[in-house]
Parts: sequence; C-alpha cells; structure tokens
Amino acid sequence: MIRSIASLLFILSLAAFLHLPALAANGKDEQAADDEQQQPKEKDDSEKNKDDKSDYLKRREQERAEREKQREERRKEREAAKKKDDDEKDKSEEKPSRQQEQLTKAEKKLQDGDIIGAWSLLESISKQDDDEAAAKQAAERLKQIEAKGQDEVKKAAAIDDPAEAEKQLSALYKKYWRTPVKNALADATKQVKLRKAQQKAGTTADAAGQPPALPAEADAGDGQASDQNPDDTARMWLIIGDIHRINGRSTKAADAYRKLVYEYPDSRFTQEARNKLDELEAESAAETVGDAQ
Repeated sequence: MIRSIASLLFILSLAAFLHLPALAANGKDEQAADDEQQQPKEKDDSEKNKDDKSDYLKRREQERAEREKQREERRKEREAAKKKDDDEKDKSEEKPSRQQEQLTKAEKKLQDGDIIGAWSLLESISKQDDDEAAAKQAAERLKQIEAKGQDEVKKAAAIDDPAEAEKQLSALYKKYWRTPVKNALADATKQVKLRKAQQKAGTTADAAGQPPALPAEADAGDGQASDQNPDDTARMWLIIGDIHRINGRSTKAADAYRKLVYEYPDSRFTQEARNKLDELEAESAAETVGDAQ
C-alpha cells in the first residue's frame, strides 16, 4: 500500500516536471500579448504629451513675443514724448530772428495806432529772404491792414453829411497816407467834395441861372477869397466847372474853368482847367458840325 502511494506520488511529480516548461511558456506568451497591447497605448500617451508640450511652448513663446512688442512700443512712446518736450524746449529757448523781432515791433506800433510806422516795418520784412516764414507773415499782415483801411474809407465816404465825411477822410489820410489806401482816399475825397460843392451851389441858384459862388468866399475886389488858400479856391472852381459839365451846362462849366485859368495862373490845377476848356471847345465844334449836316 505504501509502495503504491509512493509510486503514485513519483508519477505525479514526474508529470508536473514534464508540464512545467509548457506552463512557463504559456505564461510568457500571455505576458507578451499583454505587453503588445500596452505598447500602443503608451505610445499614444507619449505622442499626446509631446503635442501638449509643443502647444504649451508655442503659447509661451507667443506670450513672450507679445510682451516684448508691448515693451518696445512703450519705449518708442517714451522716446517720442521726450523728443517732443526737447524740441519745444529748444524752440522756446531759441533766440528770435531779426525779422521776428521786427514783426513784434510792427505789432506794437499797430496797437499804438502808428499804422504808417507798422506798414514801413512790415513792408521791409516782406521783401527779405532771410526768414521766409516771417516774410510771409508780414505780407499777410499788410493785406489785412490795407483791407481794413479800404473798409474805413468806404464807411467814411458813405456819411450823408459831406462836411463830416470830409473830416473823417482827412483823419484817415493821416493814418494811411503812406499805404495803398491813399488811392482810395483820394477818390473818396474827390467824390465827397463834389457832393459838398453841389450842396453849396444850391438848387435855387441853378434854377435862376446864377453862377455858383465859392463857399465862404468874400469878394475882395479881385475875385479871390480873403481867408482861403488860393490853391484850394482854384480847386473849388475846377470842381464847380465839373459839376456844370456833368449836368450839361457847358457854358457855365467853361466860365468856371476860365476863372481858374485867369485868376489862378500859378495853381497846380490850372493846366487841368485848360485841358477841360480844350475838350469843351472840341465838343462844341463837333456839335456845330453835326447840326450843319
């Protein structure tokens, strides 16, 4: 019995020994299969981690580049602001040119009412080439002064009372006599004097056929005014002759011109009166020829 049990154990042990390598091989095969299944998963995880890391690095690089760009922009802004401050400081500390100093003087003269002095300075500056900006500014200022003077002349000439208009024009002449405004003043003064002469001549005297008398003229026996400048009186006769001529009274116009020529031969208006007499004679001759035909 014991021997049978021993034999059985021996047989079992031998069988187990014979089957052990196969079991081991089977275990290895199962482990290999498990490893093969695990490897693709680990590879996928590795690739994913690698991509995530790459994206992270890219984001970090972009953020770093953006911060660097912002720092560069702030640096440029600071430099630009500093340059602007420096330029303004240099400009404020820069010594004005001689032309700019003259511009300042001209403006001061204008504020003080010295238009003639200001005009002279500005005209000089406008003709200089050293400072183009100052020359341009001076030329513009001259235009403004002339325009203002022209407006003042128009307003003065439009005054209803010729005496007051003449007074205003005389005051303007003192302000603008060395500027181009003087031409407008001369024309306006001539028109006002004509109006004044017409008023003094009077409608009644014209209707009665009486020759117009000179304003404030006192007969001293020689036809000359005792309290007026002879040249002014001569000019008044010239104006009276013009009034008659404009209104078609050629004979009375000729009488006024002859009075000027005969009684004021040394006047600066005498030659003008002679020319007007010649024109009247030519007109009269032309009318005679026309009537004859």
